[in-house]
Amino acid sequence: MIINKLIYLSGFITRYINFKYFYNFNEIITLFVSKKKIVKIKLNSDTYFSFFLKDPYYNRLIYPKFKYEPEIEFLLKKLRDIDFLFLDAGANYGYWSLLASSKKFNKKKAIALEPLKSNYNFLYKNKLDNKNRFKSLNLGVGEKKKYTKIYYSDQNSNVGASIYKDNNKKLISEKIKIDKIDNILSKRKEKNLVIKIDIEGNEINALNGAKKILKKNCLIIYEDHASDKFHLNSKYFLKKNFSIFFFDGKKIHQIRKINELNDIKKIKHKGYNFIATRSLMFKKNLY
Repeated sequence: MIINKLIYLSGFITRYINFKYFYNFNEIITLFVSKKKIVKIKLNSDTYFSFFLKDPYYNRLIYPKFKYEPEIEFLLKKLRDIDFLFLDAGANYGYWSLLASSKKFNKKKAIALEPLKSNYNFLYKNKLDNKNRFKSLNLGVGEKKKYTKIYYSDQNSNVGASIYKDNNKKLISEKIKIDKIDNILSKRKEKNLVIKIDIEGNEINALNGAKKILKKNCLIIYEDHASDKFHLNSKYFLKKNFSIFFFDGKKIHQIRKINELNDIKKIKHKGYNFIATRSLMFKKNLY
């Protein structure tokens, strides 16, 4: 298809500037593509991933050398030989649950949580397209079990959906169900846990709802957004005596002082992924 070739060309050109403007170019390339057009790509030998062709958030994956959140893939490679349960909170279309449960990463057990119905429908489709190999729940996470509203753009529901309303943007809302991570994992018996939390500003509430789980042998992948100048998520972990780590594109190194994040979080609109753990076993395998 001509659109796919143009996206590939866009990726080929922008790779020399670290894919700057790749998203913007793809928005223009797909301007007249139907909103309903779905494309399916192969991520690895046993993993297929579907998304709307018009969506520049995911259609960048059409260019195979573009790496989506490479720090998480690097971490999964590091932890490949460890047996753990992968909890994907804010799973979106299920990208990381698919990869974690694939042969390439040693078929981890995974649970994908996505509160927004339209995103969850795509997540469920991707699960079915990959032999139903992980569990999925149409659910968000927080400090307690409840119903609340989530706000998102009708142009692109899979970017920036949050329970906190931005009054400067035109948004629509949807009623969603939230539960505590402690409740969700109460019957699971796995000894090791890797939890990815990407929930647009509700991370601390989610962690407060995971007090029992955080006492277990776990590793947390969390977002600390550049817009948060106080680094609240990272401060939370440091106060709880977690060690924090960051992947700089070449290796993982430890963050020892909170002001070190000022030198990392340079791009204002970007969310940065960090790693937090108290587990000696996980720490040992990070290097």
